[in-house]
Amino acid sequence: MDSQVSTHCIRYALSNPNNNKFADNCAHQHTLYCDRCESGNSCFDLIEEAIEQAAISLDLKQTYLWMYRKGKEAIFAYRSHIIR
Repeated sequence: MDSQVSTHCIRYALSNPNNNKFADNCAHQHTLYCDRCESGNSCFDLIEEAIEQAAISLDLKQTYLWMYRKGKEAIFAYRSHIIR
């Protein structure tokens, strides 16, 4: 299913640019955006910014950032799994 919205394009989502056997190019540009997908992505930015600006010790900040990044990776991995 091709879509000009990158988060909705199955070909784009399933393509792996790091492995030529699983890489594919779309015949269209991804020029459109989905408000719902973008609001979810901007939420990640807000969380990371809040952790970075928190008035806490550097060790605690690094721990929270690590936990945040692992959680974000897991969410994106799950999104990819759902598509497959």
